[in-house]
Amino acid sequence: MTTTATETEEERIVREEQEAHDRLERERRAGDDVDLEPDPETGQLLKMPRVPVTVDDSDPSALTVAFSGQVTIERGDKQWVEFYNRLAAGRSPELTVSVHVAGVKKTHRRDKEGNVDAIVETKSLVVTDLHLDAT
Repeated sequence: MTTTATETEEERIVREEQEAHDRLERERRAGDDVDLEPDPETGQLLKMPRVPVTVDDSDPSALTVAFSGQVTIERGDKQWVEFYNRLAAGRSPELTVSVHVAGVKKTHRRDKEGNVDAIVETKSLVVTDLHLDAT
């Protein structure tokens, strides 16, 4: 498909992802035929369709980010020591962090009946550096 003049970058990405999803769904449905006739030559009782496995096509319903890690503050840096001393329970200071993406994990959240309620995808980030915003 081509991008229209009024289509934004975000709309283009969504359209391309939907087209890819639709294409995979058509391919999956094409292999749904089950042949119930036995094959005496191979001893196979019935032929089941081969289900294609697609990595990262689960369309998670919840996205989470998990943080871990620590950064040692230089005691000789006055600005950082002042920031550190302002940290107190109940406060919400802001700073910028640099992270390393350690991995991705998908889990199933279940409701009280045991049915899958949501597919949760979590990206684990390890903090590697801190940056004070210049104010």
